[in-house]
Amino acid sequence: MMLLLAGFAGYYLVTYRKPMQEIVYMEFLNNYLLKNDIKEINITKDRRSEMFNYRAEITTMSGEKLYMTLGSYESFLAKLDIVQREMGR
Repeated sequence: MMLLLAGFAGYYLVTYRKPMQEIVYMEFLNNYLLKNDIKEINITKDRRSEMFNYRAEITTMSGEKLYMTLGSYESFLAKLDIVQREMGR
């Protein structure tokens, strides 16, 4: 019994992932994008919500995982394009 419990605890510790933190657009812009702290952005369809159909999953340079709910991924990408052009990228 103890061996089974130890095996389960070891598996949990190896596979545990910290839940992602939700942020809003202005926090994303000011705290991450303008400080060049974004490594990757993945946009996925969010089936849990009828109003906000998309979710942007963000990975920072330090490995932190964040997400934002999006009403329209086209609008988010357009805003992102404008900001990047203003930043000279």
